[in-house]
This record gives sequence, structure tokens and C-alpha cells, in this order.
Amino acid sequence: MTASSAGACMLGIPLTSRNYASKLTIITGHEFSDKSSSLIDWKRFSNNETIVIYMGVERISDIVHRLVNISGLNPKTPVAVIQNISKINQKFIISSLDNVCEDVRKNDVKPPAIFIVGEVVKYSDTLNWYKTQKKILFTGISEERFFEEGIIFHIPMVKIIPLEDYSVLRGYISRIVNEEFDWIVFCSRYGVIYFFKNLFEMGFDTRVLSKLKFACVGSSTANMLKNYGIVADLVPKDENSEGLVRAFESVDRARIFMPRSDLSDKGLKKSLSELGFYVEECIVYKNIIPEDLPDIDFSLIDEIIFTSPSTVRNFVRRYGKIPDGINIRWIGPKTEAEVRKYISY
Repeated sequence: MTASSAGACMLGIPLTSRNYASKLTIITGHEFSDKSSSLIDWKRFSNNETIVIYMGVERISDIVHRLVNISGLNPKTPVAVIQNISKINQKFIISSLDNVCEDVRKNDVKPPAIFIVGEVVKYSDTLNWYKTQKKILFTGISEERFFEEGIIFHIPMVKIIPLEDYSVLRGYISRIVNEEFDWIVFCSRYGVIYFFKNLFEMGFDTRVLSKLKFACVGSSTANMLKNYGIVADLVPKDENSEGLVRAFESVDRARIFMPRSDLSDKGLKKSLSELGFYVEECIVYKNIIPEDLPDIDFSLIDEIIFTSPSTVRNFVRRYGKIPDGINIRWIGPKTEAEVRKYISY
């Protein structure tokens, strides 16, 4: 899909219309400076077509001058400006040829942006579906959570990285092969991934796990486990640490190995131990804040979904606070407790 099609779609603008425009022309607004003359024939443009301008932000004043004084377009011709099309920091402006230069300056429009020039821009008043949709910022890393109605902006507030040294985990795997554990409890998909990566690199396969039982904190983790040919024996109805502990209340006491992240719920081991289980755990990956989180205009966001305490902490670290006037949702009581440290309602 081209930027012109995507940008027009976001604003509900048809690029051609039997009422206004019978043709579409796409031009560059930034030709090479060493050209002796423009390759664009500005005299050929008319008021009954749609013109889409790429890379025109820095030269919009000159472009407007040519469209009005050479092409003969009406100064009141509507103009749509779309910056960062489809991204969370996208920006939309509806203007006209005689006002667009000032509007670009006032709204601090930056590249990349396109300009749609023509009477078809008027359709945005009635066909702009984007402004009527709920816009949701989803902060987790699991794409399987994309079940919401509305426009989802997926900006993970966490980044998963491996450890530099897996000797401790490999020691546990050797003990697992020697049948020193009865259960493996996976608290995330990444625990599954890094466990099996090391299992295979040690020359083993899933047959050495045939006498074990497996528990997963939720369906996403259980689905990852299925990728390795194993169906979880226990997945709690409430997909969080508390739900997992409740599910284990009816399980015979046994020896549990639990691979986890460096920031996962450290109370899970304590809770399972209090039920009478013998629990050993091992860090198998790290959870860090992404280094490239974008600027966000939160006036455009209706709802934020936090999936873990670390998504909350990293959000506040990057953006300063949880903004007021936005509906906040969370997954699990641990995440709720972290959210409530930063909101007053």
C-alpha cells in the first residue's frame, strides 16, 4: 500500500470522485537541488484532480505558490496534511492552500508527511472513520492480546533479552533429566523459549521430559509450549500468579522447577512453598525498557492497557506519569497494584 492510499484511508478521503476529481497525480515536493529546472509540469494541474505531494514539508511555501500562481488552483482548495501515517504519533490537519503554510508551522509538522490537495478532502468531514474509533495503547509484548474493538497501537513497554551465561539453567536441566523435579512451571512464553533452546543445545529433546508435568500461567504461555509438542497439564482460569497458586491448591505436593525473568513475580515461589511444594527457580531472560519508545500525543488515546508491573514502571519512566482523562486497564492484581501507585482514581 502506498503512503497516499494509506493516508487518504486514515482520513476517509477517496482519492478520486465522480463529483470532484477524475484523476490522481502523485508528485515529489523535494527534487534534487542540482536540477537546472523542475521535471514537474506545474501548468498541467487543474481544479478537477487530486494531487498528492510526497516529501513537501520543507518546501510547502514554494509548492503552494506554484499551485496557485502557475497551476491556477483556487487558494481555497482543501488540503489534508498527514504526518507519520498510521503510527501512534501520527498527526492530521485539514486546511486550504491559502492557510496550509501557517498551519504546518503552528502544528510543528515534520517529515515524513504527505499533502493531499483537492476537493476530495471535503469528504473527510463525513467519512473520517478514524476519529470515531476508540484508540487503545497496548503495552504488552503478546500480539495474541489483540482482541479489542477499536484501533490498537502496539507499543511494548518491555524488551526481552537473553542472558550472557546459561550455565545455571543448564545445571537445572541436568537435574531435570536426572528426575529431580516433578513439575515445570512456566510464567511466560519467553521462559518456554529459553528453556527449550538450552535443552536442545545440550543435545536433549522432549523425550527426557516425559515423566514431568507442566503448568503455565496463561493460555499464551500454554500455546507456546504446544509448539514444542507438549500440552500443559495445568492452566489456571485466572491467568495470573494468584490464579496459578489457587490451581495448585488441589495438586499433590511435589518438586517444582520454575524458569522466570529477572523481574517476574518473586512472590509466586513463596506462595507455592507455603502450600507445601518444594520450589526452585532460575532466571532465564531479562526484561528491560526499550530504548526507542516514541513520543506520544496522549490527547489522541482513549485507553491504555498494562499487562505487567514492568510495563507500568517503564511507561512512567519514559513518559513521566500515567496521563489523566484516559481509561486505564490492567491484567492481574499485581499490575493493578502497580498502576494504583501512579493514579488518583
